[in-house]
Amino acid sequence: MILKTGEGSGFQITSKLFLVVTFTALCTRLLHLTCMTEFLGRKMVINRKMIKDTSAFMIIITIIMLWYSVSFYALLYPNSDFSWKQMEKILRNGYWMLFGDLNIDATDLECTHNKTIYDRGILQRCPSDLGVYVTPYLKAFYGLLAVVLLLNLLIAMYSDTYTKVQQNANLSWLQMQIDLFEEYRIKTVFPIHLQLLALPGSILAILWFCYSFLRNKYKSRQPGTSETTDTPKIDDHPMFVRVLLYDTNYDIRSPDTDEAEKKGVFRACEDEGKIDLSDSDAITTLNRLKTIEDSLQNMREKEDTRNREVMQLLKEIAKKFHSDKKDEQSLKEKKIPEEEIQNTEF
Repeated sequence: MILKTGEGSGFQITSKLFLVVTFTALCTRLLHLTCMTEFLGRKMVINRKMIKDTSAFMIIITIIMLWYSVSFYALLYPNSDFSWKQMEKILRNGYWMLFGDLNIDATDLECTHNKTIYDRGILQRCPSDLGVYVTPYLKAFYGLLAVVLLLNLLIAMYSDTYTKVQQNANLSWLQMQIDLFEEYRIKTVFPIHLQLLALPGSILAILWFCYSFLRNKYKSRQPGTSETTDTPKIDDHPMFVRVLLYDTNYDIRSPDTDEAEKKGVFRACEDEGKIDLSDSDAITTLNRLKTIEDSLQNMREKEDTRNREVMQLLKEIAKKFHSDKKDEQSLKEKKIPEEEIQNTEF
C-alpha cells in the first residue's frame, strides 16, 4: 500500500509484485489449513513427500536440459553475443519441450544474416546449415532421454512414494493436526501484521538468553568459583521427555495432549488392529531375530558335538564289551579240554 502511493511506474510495478507474493503466501496458508480434514490431510502428506522426490529429481533433469539447450542453440546460431536475455532464450527451448512443445517449424520462419537487422529485432537470425541438419536428431535424442525415460521414471517414483506413504499417512496426518493445534494455541488472535510488532521483543529476549548463557559459562571457568556442594544436580539430558500442550497464557494445561495421543493410537489401530512397525523398529526386530537365530545355531552345534562324543563313548564301551566276551569264551574253551583229560585219567 505504501509503495502504491509513490509516483512513477517503478513503484506501481513493485507494489504489484509484492501483491502477487502476498497472495501466493495467503493461498499457501489456506492450503495448509486443509490438513485439518481427514481426506485432504492425507493427500497433503503425500504431496509433501512427492515434492521432496521432485526436488531430488530436478537436479538430474536440469543438467540434461542445460546440455541440450546450449548444444541446440550453439549449433543453430554460432558466435552469438552473451546476454541475460539470450540466456532465457537458450534455456526456453529445452524447458518447454518437456511439456510437449516440440517447436519443429522454428527454423522455417523469415530470417536474415544481417547482424544489424536481427540485433534490432526486425527479423530473426537465420540458423546455420550444420545446425539445420543436426539439430533434429539432437532433438529426437533429447525427447527420448528426457521426455520418455526420465519423466516416466519420475512417475514410477511418485507411484512408489504413494504406496509407501499411504500405509502410514494416517499417523502423519494426525501429527500435522497436532502441530497445527499447537501453533494456533500459542499464537495470539491478532492478525499477522500486528504480530510483527512482537518481533523486536523476541529478538531482545534471544539476545538476553545468549548473554546470560555466555556469562554463566564464563563464570564457571573462572578459578575459585566452582561450587563444592553435595546437592544433587538435575540431569540436563534426560532419556525421556514428556511434551505437554498449554494455553496461550501458559498456566493451564491443555487437555488436547492426552486426547491427541489417544486419537493417534485408536486411528492407527482401526484398519487391522495393529500398529505398523516403523523402519527403525523393523531393523531392531530383524537384529533381534538374527541374534536369536545365531544363538540357536550355536546351541545346535554344541548339541551335535555332545551327541558325537556320546556316540564315540558308546562305541568304545561296545568294543570293550565284545572284547571281554571273546576273552570269556576263549577261557571256557581252554577249561573244557582240561576237564576231559581229568575224566580220562580216572
